Amino acid sequence: MNILQQAARRLERLGALDKVAKPLAGAVGRAVRPRVVRNLLSGTDLGHPLHPMLTDLPRPAARGHNQHCTGAVLAPGVSCNVDLRFRPTTMGPRAATLDVTANVAAYGVTLHAVGLGPNVIWTQASLDFGDTKVGVQTPAQTVGLINQGNAPLTITLVDTSGDGADFTLIDMTPGIVTLPPNAEKVFQVRFKATASGNRQASLRVHAGFQIYAVTFTGVGGT
Repeated sequence: MNILQQAARRLERLGALDKVAKPLAGAVGRAVRPRVVRNLLSGTDLGHPLHPMLTDLPRPAARGHNQHCTGAVLAPGVSCNVDLRFRPTTMGPRAATLDVTANVAAYGVTLHAVGLGPNVIWTQASLDFGDTKVGVQTPAQTVGLINQGNAPLTITLVDTSGDGADFTLIDMTPGIVTLPPNAEKVFQVRFKATASGNRQASLRVHAGFQIYAVTFTGVGGT
C-alpha cells in the first residue's frame, strides 16, 4: 500500500468528516456528475486511492454505508442500505425478489412476509322466514359470522336496517367483541310481521369501516 492509499484509508476513518458530509457530498456530486473525472482516473494508479474521496468521503466512517443506493458508487468495504416497507394486498405468505443491477456480479435477495387480516363470511347468505300471519312469531333461525382470516376482527357495532322491527335478534355470543381467527359469532333471529306484504331487514356487523351484512326476508299475511 503506497502513501496515497494509506492517506485515503486514514481519511475514511475520520469521524470528524461527518460534520461536513452533506455540503461536501453536494460539491463532489456536482463536480463529477458527468463522470469525466471518474472516467479519466479509471484504471490508473491514482484512480483507486482517490476513488473513495470522490464518491464516499462524505459518508460517516463509523456506519460505512450509503443511504442512497441508486446511482451510488461504492468503494471496497462500503455498503448501501435499501429501506423496504411491506403493504400486503392480500392475506397469507407473500414473496418478492430485490434485484441489484451493477457493473459487477450482483445477486437478488428474496423477500418473505405474511399478510395479516380478518376474512369474514356468514354461515348463510340470507334467512327466509316464508309466510306468516301478522303478529305471529316464527321459530328461531340461526346465522353465524365466522372469521376465516389470520388476524382478529374487532366488532364496533351490531345493528339492523330495513324492517328491523319485524325481526327479533338475539346475540348468542354477546361477550364477543373481538372475533379471533376461526371463531364464530352466533345470532338467533325470529320473524313477527308488523304489517302484511313483503318484509325485509339486514343484520349488520360493523368492524371499523367494514360492514358485514346478512339479509332476512319474510311475508306478512292475514
